[in-house]
Amino acid sequence: GTISLFFNDIAPGVVMTAMVATIAIVLSCAFLYISGLIKVGNRFTKFLLLSSFAFIVTMLVITLFDLFGVIDYADNFGLAILIAAFSVILASLFLISDFDYAYQIVSSNSPKELEWMVAFGIAYTVICLYLVWKKKLIYE
Repeated sequence: GTISLFFNDIAPGVVMTAMVATIAIVLSCAFLYISGLIKVGNRFTKFLLLSSFAFIVTMLVITLFDLFGVIDYADNFGLAILIAAFSVILASLFLISDFDYAYQIVSSNSPKELEWMVAFGIAYTVICLYLVWKKKLIYE
């Protein structure tokens, strides 16, 4: 709530837009997973891990370049939008992976403690997606 209030002070209306966009992405990802249009397998998981690693390395390089004055991240609108868009895509893929993990846990009659972990993972991914949307909308 506090973070949303802070972002709403910077850009009024951004919170509602980010909430609607986040809900739309969660529903879309759920539909894509449930319908079987996207299947989580070894290739999907490898792609997700490789993309995450590449994103982390890219952000570290950009941060170093920003610290040493090679680029000015705050004034580079195109770079900020590109990073935000890739973040949304990556978070969406993680959400689909979370849905698959939840399905595996429930279908294998695993202990209830694991169901709480899965629920926390999905909630964490949705919150990250929401925060990325707010940041993206502020840059636009």
